[in-house]
Amino acid sequence: MHHLAPIIPILIMALIGVLCLLDRLLRWMERKGWIYYHKQSPKGTMRAGLSIMQELVQPEIRHVWEDQRQRSASTEKRNDRQPIE
Repeated sequence: MHHLAPIIPILIMALIGVLCLLDRLLRWMERKGWIYYHKQSPKGTMRAGLSIMQELVQPEIRHVWEDQRQRSASTEKRNDRQPIE
């Protein structure tokens, strides 16, 4: 094990360098709009695509969304009927 001792700090520095380069590569790809990595988050079209994928994987999710829409619509109707004080 003593013969590897001088190599360990070099390997650690190389690993840190590789991670820094990978971070720069991912940030560059994010600026190009290819991925969402650090600063940006998906916009509406990406969210809609993910919703479709989730619906394919979990068909029961549609029932949850429909129930949430119905509840929010009934709450809005109730709030519209109440007199303003």
